[in-house]
Amino acid sequence: MNAKLDATEWAQQFRERRDPIAFIAARHCGHHHDTVLLDGQIRGLSAWRSRVAERLVASGARLHGQGWSHHSHRSDLRNWHLDKLVGYDRQSVLLSAIENTHCTDYVSEKIFDAFAMGSIPVYLASPNHAIHRLGLPEGSWINLWGLSEDDAVEQLRSFKPDTETIDAFTQAQRQLAAIFANCDALQHDRHKTARAIVKTLQQTGDGAEAL
Repeated sequence: MNAKLDATEWAQQFRERRDPIAFIAARHCGHHHDTVLLDGQIRGLSAWRSRVAERLVASGARLHGQGWSHHSHRSDLRNWHLDKLVGYDRQSVLLSAIENTHCTDYVSEKIFDAFAMGSIPVYLASPNHAIHRLGLPEGSWINLWGLSEDDAVEQLRSFKPDTETIDAFTQAQRQLAAIFANCDALQHDRHKTARAIVKTLQQTGDGAEAL
């Protein structure tokens, strides 16, 4: 459905959005969520993300999740993805897709959900992060990597989608539609993951026997 829209239609949609940005994630506090390892390649983001979100409330940010709008954990919901879709589809210009943890080979559903709901994803990824392997057009999502908390807040607060951003976002929607329509690629990734898990378990077992 998203892939069928052209840049003019997306621009019109963004003008009609009720929220400039939304964060759908639990509120986390405490410095233990800010752990940094391997020169920042592994980095806790959930508390940083929560602080940025809180500072954007005055600018119209919408916050949803445990500790914000309700006290239920997402695992208590019957369908977490449906809850997201019903409440946030076509609702905000930007949608936070910032992971709980920055790790170069870790990409969860967050950025794909943001694109699926027709919002420009806000992410944080180092130059060697796996998300870049998708080859999405530059500017189709916002990357906060390397920014301080103050600079991240200011960039999100002042963001307005321009023509280049909307063109890139339109192309990204079409690329993602093609990727997710390719069942062979999905099956390949599932088998690749299964082989990696089996190999790790075998290595763990061999190590235990050696002890």
